[in-house]
Amino acid sequence: MRNTINEFDIANFAAPMKYSFVAVMNDEGYPHMNLITSLEGRGEKEIVFARNYAGETKNLLEEKKDAGFMSLGLDMNFWSGKMRLREIENEGELMAYYNSKPSSRYNTYFTCLSVYLNDLIGIEGPTPINVAAIGSYVQQVLPQMPTLVSGGEDGPITSNMIDIITRQTTAKFICWQGEDGIPEFAPLFGAIPAGSARMAFALEESADRLAGIPDGAKVTLHMIDAMTVHAIQVRGEYHQTPDGLGYIDVKQVYNPMAPRPSIVYPRVPYAAVTEF
Repeated sequence: MRNTINEFDIANFAAPMKYSFVAVMNDEGYPHMNLITSLEGRGEKEIVFARNYAGETKNLLEEKKDAGFMSLGLDMNFWSGKMRLREIENEGELMAYYNSKPSSRYNTYFTCLSVYLNDLIGIEGPTPINVAAIGSYVQQVLPQMPTLVSGGEDGPITSNMIDIITRQTTAKFICWQGEDGIPEFAPLFGAIPAGSARMAFALEESADRLAGIPDGAKVTLHMIDAMTVHAIQVRGEYHQTPDGLGYIDVKQVYNPMAPRPSIVYPRVPYAAVTEF
């Protein structure tokens, strides 16, 4: 992991069309991550992004200070890194810069409310994602599916979720707590449901990075469809098999989408509405 950003990093991070995420550890020990496409590099040692609405990721960052980040451009080059929040600006050059962007200037609902300035801890990349191999990663899982399936009819992974998860346009990223306590990322496009309570995948897809995840660790898997921007986030326990596969026993499902990001599994029982 290097400790400076170069001009190539900055140019790619500035692209308007990209996946970029920020992740912070929550109080339950899971990485809380969300899409923040305004993430950019500035100078050799700084990562910045805009706050367009109030979200739990920013709230946690203000409290914890340390965060992981990642970026994936249309050229399928993947970066990941770590940063520490230094200050938040509500006026000045960066506010003007973000409010001049089309995503703010032509947005009826969300303009730039503030800018988060973060000191770079370290960065890795670019690492190209082998898109052509994603199908082969899925094929590695399928023969072992009978032994991997977990969950019954009322499991956390619903049929609607399966539809989103299995689309060819859905990108998937796993996140876990590194040895230094800061979240780390890896692409995991080949992850598929194994029953209604488990996600399974081939370790080969991100072997070098996944090797650092201890058995039983709490992890988060974020899945987002590029066409509709529908997203699902599952959280659970990480395990590996002797056959080169990994799986996540799903304990929570988080809806990261507007209008109300929230935990949707475990499910809250229906109750009568008595107050209006």
